[in-house]
Amino acid sequence: MGRDWVPRGLVDLRPADSDVRTMLILLGQRRSLIANRLCRLLRCFQDSRSRGATRELHQDDIALTQADIEDGYGVTRTMIWVLPMLGFLGTVLGISISIGGFSGLLANVEDLDKVKSSLTAVTGGLSTAFDTTLLGIITAVLCMVLMSISERSENQLAGEIETALNDGFFPRLSRDETSPAP
Repeated sequence: MGRDWVPRGLVDLRPADSDVRTMLILLGQRRSLIANRLCRLLRCFQDSRSRGATRELHQDDIALTQADIEDGYGVTRTMIWVLPMLGFLGTVLGISISIGGFSGLLANVEDLDKVKSSLTAVTGGLSTAFDTTLLGIITAVLCMVLMSISERSENQLAGEIETALNDGFFPRLSRDETSPAP
């Protein structure tokens, strides 16, 4: 982002200028997000012959980029919701196992050794219950943190591209002509 994508000597660019055609050729050879965006804006400037129309396209691109970033995290957001639910499912299964073991424990109250072995099954089921809940919550929190970091980086890059275009590209375009030249 730190590079000057539009040479500093180019000011008051007009749609038919050879500099615009040259920039399109040079930028077309680069495969980067900002080069692609600049090519798109320069083509719009050439075709519409309007700085205003080019700025409108830029605003549309900003909105589309934000929507793409938001949509790109749909699966991750779903997983963040599903992971604790899976943990809860494990909790229900673990408690179910414990209750089943406990009912068997009550049937064997006469034999103390059988009671002890049945208690192991009961506590094992509870252990599974709490472990799955904990695992689901920890995994969801980790996914939330990673998604937040990634989404922040994408939004930051989008903001840098917007700033670079607003500060380094649009001021170099000629103003729209409101009346024909004599």
